[in-house]
Amino acid sequence: MELVYLRKYFQFLIKMKNNLNKIQPYLREVFYFLTAALFVFYILELIKPNIVIAYLNLAYLLIIWILVAIVIIVNNK
Repeated sequence: MELVYLRKYFQFLIKMKNNLNKIQPYLREVFYFLTAALFVFYILELIKPNIVIAYLNLAYLLIIWILVAIVIIVNNK
């Protein structure tokens, strides 16, 4: 019985890997966009403090950036 579940789990992982390969170029573009956005927001904060943080929580943007980077790295292995 456990072998059936294990087999289904591995089939799910293979299907997931195939789906990640299809969206890999889009994930890279999102990563590049988020990197540029973080850079621009950082420069704006250096020029005039609290201009970005007053409207946007950069922690959420950084978390999304890290998650996308992890998915890209794991998918490249």
